[in-house]
Amino acid sequence: MQEFETKNQPNQDPEILVSQKEANSVPVTPKAEPAEYAAQTPAARPTPARPATSAPSRARRMPSGTAQQKPQPPLQAPAAPAPEKQEAKPSVKDAVQALFSDKKERKVEEEPKKEKASKKESKTDRGGIVVSVLKALVYIAFVLVVSGFLAVYGIRVANDIFAFVKDEVTVEVTVEEGDTLADIADMLYNEGLVENADWFRIYTEFKYRKSTLEFVPGTYTLNSTMNYKEYITMLTPRGGRTIVSVLIPEGFTVDQIIDLLVEKGIGTREGYIDAIQNYDYNYEFLDVLDSIEKKEGRKYRLEGYLFPAKYDVYQDSSEIAVVDKMLAAFQANFTEVYNDRLTELNMNMDEVIILASIIQREAHFSSDMYYISGVFHNRLNNSANFPFLGSDATVQYALPEHKEELTKEDLAVDSPYNTHLYKGLTPGAICNPGLEAITAALYPEDKLMESRGVKSYYFVAGYDGYSIFGATASEHAANIAKVAADKEAAKAKSNA
Repeated sequence: MQEFETKNQPNQDPEILVSQKEANSVPVTPKAEPAEYAAQTPAARPTPARPATSAPSRARRMPSGTAQQKPQPPLQAPAAPAPEKQEAKPSVKDAVQALFSDKKERKVEEEPKKEKASKKESKTDRGGIVVSVLKALVYIAFVLVVSGFLAVYGIRVANDIFAFVKDEVTVEVTVEEGDTLADIADMLYNEGLVENADWFRIYTEFKYRKSTLEFVPGTYTLNSTMNYKEYITMLTPRGGRTIVSVLIPEGFTVDQIIDLLVEKGIGTREGYIDAIQNYDYNYEFLDVLDSIEKKEGRKYRLEGYLFPAKYDVYQDSSEIAVVDKMLAAFQANFTEVYNDRLTELNMNMDEVIILASIIQREAHFSSDMYYISGVFHNRLNNSANFPFLGSDATVQYALPEHKEELTKEDLAVDSPYNTHLYKGLTPGAICNPGLEAITAALYPEDKLMESRGVKSYYFVAGYDGYSIFGATASEHAANIAKVAADKEAAKAKSNA
């Protein structure tokens, strides 16, 4: 293929002249090369026809020896139909520019979003800070309120315990036998000596490591300016207080019990008489006793209810405190089972205790108590034929002094306690019976009924102490004669 050089020739070909004006007015639009054409190397590509231009073309000189050819117009592209338009392959520069352009566009697009997100985060941060500040303020306020409350409360408690600043009030109080710490705390509060009963109770339990302090019964003069420790010291036993053990035998009378206690240096006779006859003790059975209609001539209100047992009491205890211990023991032993039995016997509590006291004084052995009870129950249930109990023990109670042998004059003494002269039971108990005698009074037995099928209405104490029972007066007289003979024989034997 010949290579052409394009130069500005002075002589322009008229056939191919194109008006410079026209050439300049025609817009030249670069066309993309076809794919197959672009793929060829420059050497292999066909030389396109040069389009007509306003510039004249020069004739090319040929080498010598070669025929001079007619100058040809400039090469221009063939008039073949234009290939399908394809996208030009981007160069590296274009790719880099496009990449940076995309980044700029994305950056421009993302900047408003980031700005919005930043504003939202800023608002969230500000909201979180406000909430945190509010929480801190609430917490601080709560701590201050609680601290203030505790401070005021603590000052009140400390002032009550140690009596720093208190209005002076003097009060006389009475401590009862058996009062507990809770009772004392309530008493001090009700009298205006302490501000809170629970504070006193908790302090005492913590201070002395126990909730069952023993308080000394009695009357005390207390002042509101005293502190808790001073109250406790005054109301509890002091060092060196003497404890005395006292055994109350079964069948002892009120007079015998008083003599025993006074002999041991516990209280006075007058004090016990007043405590027995007048003091209002807090026991249910005493409410029942007070409601029962009684016979005239009763000697002691609480005779029969001072339960015989062994007691440990302080030598300086009050008479009320000692009597209260005995009444508490009675209530503990006279159970609900006994109350149910009263209904079956159609008897009240006081009638049973009176009968038990008679049984206690008549029987020498506990095994005889149930049979003696049977005799008295038979007489009480057959009062038309046996209106009198005929107990010598009741006469002994009516006498000023106890006698080993009763005379006819003694049996004729005019006293409501003399069951040879007065019908039915005595006005009150003749002693303080034990549990066995009370049980026998509630559950009587009939010895003759068991052995002979007849009821017992009489009995007499044999020479050996065991009772002999009879169904009739003549049988009873024979038993008395036999006992007298046995005594004479024993006496003669001892004198021999």
